[in-house]
Amino acid sequence: WVVEGTIERVDIDTVEIGTRSGGRIGRTEDWIRHAWPDHIQASPLPDGSGNLLAFVPQDESDQEFRIMFQTDGEKVIRMWAGRLPWAAELGGCPVG
Repeated sequence: WVVEGTIERVDIDTVEIGTRSGGRIGRTEDWIRHAWPDHIQASPLPDGSGNLLAFVPQDESDQEFRIMFQTDGEKVIRMWAGRLPWAAELGGCPVG
């Protein structure tokens, strides 16, 4: 997502792209939780179809950034990264 000329969020839709630590589409929720045990905040999706796992950085200078893993309750089906508030949006890139 580009906001006022700045890239604020990138959505990933392929298993070929992942995090430096190996987080990617297709990984299990348990894998994500165990990869970063002190960094994951989990919440159920509003429609009950799975969970949203948010990687929250520890560094104070990175607190406005997130890596988000949307799951079907078992495996990651979508992921994206960016700056808040854009990283917190569940939907795809807004048109306009």
